[in-house]
Amino acid sequence: MSRKSSGRARVPKMVLVGLTALLLPVLSMPSASAAPNTNRYTIRVRTGCGSGAGTDNWVMAKLIGTHGSTNFFSLEKSFNNDFERCDTDSYLWSDLPQSDIGQITHVEITTIATVLGAADKWQFGWASVYEDREGGTNYGWTGWQCHWFGKNDIRTYKLNTGSPGGTSSCS
Repeated sequence: MSRKSSGRARVPKMVLVGLTALLLPVLSMPSASAAPNTNRYTIRVRTGCGSGAGTDNWVMAKLIGTHGSTNFFSLEKSFNNDFERCDTDSYLWSDLPQSDIGQITHVEITTIATVLGAADKWQFGWASVYEDREGGTNYGWTGWQCHWFGKNDIRTYKLNTGSPGGTSSCS
């Protein structure tokens, strides 16, 4: 007995389960428009200017403080070409008020390949972290790093006092 085709392509269940498992942590992240008593941070990331410095990989960050750390969170904006060569991108992230991590001292950065089995390199220039409120704390910046990230690299950077500056372009 033969089955009639509906004319629509069928996606195997295994593919859907894999995509759901991959996207669930990103889709369940706290919203930037969360409740007013949440901790809100602005994270700025500079991509280097070396040849091929930009990436299509997902870039994620984790804030580390004197009392603990956040989970990794995505630094991707939907329908935006993030992390292009010589660009500085800003991201607003909200954390739950119960998860007070204290004074932020470090930022951890990682990349995750967006296409199964494919990963391009990315040149990290610097990152800075600010508390997103009037009179909020400037937690500092990493200084010029110019590190190349490969597939699923994770690196931790100490935040130094001050703000991004200087003329290095990580060429």
